[in-house]
Amino acid sequence: MSEAVFVMKLISRVASAAFLTFAGPQVLLADQHIMLDQEAPEVRNIDLGEPGHSHGDLMLFNAVFTAEDGSSGVITGRVTTVDRQDNAEEQLFKRQSEIVLDFENGDTLVVLGRSTYRINGAALDPHGKHVRAIIGGTGRFVGARGQLTTTGKENGEYIHDVHLLD
Repeated sequence: MSEAVFVMKLISRVASAAFLTFAGPQVLLADQHIMLDQEAPEVRNIDLGEPGHSHGDLMLFNAVFTAEDGSSGVITGRVTTVDRQDNAEEQLFKRQSEIVLDFENGDTLVVLGRSTYRINGAALDPHGKHVRAIIGGTGRFVGARGQLTTTGKENGEYIHDVHLLD
């Protein structure tokens, strides 16, 4: 799949989920946690502006996840670099994320937030937790709100704790 086709499919999926999230009726869910184990993602970096990691660069990703009940789905996202900080020990990148968790059959969660990426900017720090807002969903998650806590693993995979509120 060409990079342009990959980018267009990802943007279309994120836009569709966002539209459905805000267009549907609001139904609140009970307080619950769903644990997801994510495979290492396929990542596409798009260098915009200054050469190298800089403000405005994009990273697109997708990966398969498995929920604790054995069901699976796909996580897709667009991550934009919004700040770069260099110090003597490491480079830090503040990146804003738009993420869709697709549980199949029209059940999605939409996530927004900002996290710090270290060194080469390609992955989250495997020793930290990153919290982002769940701003909505579709299907069984219509009207969802809560937070997604992501923890990186040394092997490039991730654990996600989906915390949905009343």
